[in-house]
Parts: sequence; C-alpha cells; structure tokens
Amino acid sequence: MRAIQDRPEVKSVAPRLSFNGLISHGDSTLSFIGEGIDPDLDPSTRYLIIVEGALLSANDPKGILLGAAWPPI
Repeated sequence: MRAIQDRPEVKSVAPRLSFNGLISHGDSTLSFIGEGIDPDLDPSTRYLIIVEGALLSANDPKGILLGAAWPPI
C-alpha cells in the first residue's frame, strides 16, 4: 500500500474486504453483499446518505452499517 500511496498522482489508498452470502430465517432466504473497510481511510464514506444511525468508526471494530441500493430495484 505504501508504494502506491506515495505516488504523487494517488489521492488515497484504503484496504477493503469484499464478501457475499445468504441469510436465512425460516422459509425466507436473502442474498447479501458486504465490504469490510477502514472507516478512517476509506473516502467512499463521505458520499453515503445515512437515514438513521451513524457512520462507521474505527473505535468500534465490530460496527456494522446496513444499507440498500438506490434507487430500489
């Protein structure tokens, strides 16, 4: 990461972990996609519209933010 972030044309570098899975409850199953981020480094959090709750914080390593695609499918 340091080799990339030290280049003058690079504005930011942030690690991400992408994952997906299924959540089931009784006869209902939903698929999901997720991304683990470092909230202090990831610039994409500046563009989120939070309807309820708060942004992620590095002080809460088990924090979670649920969202949905917009516009709704």
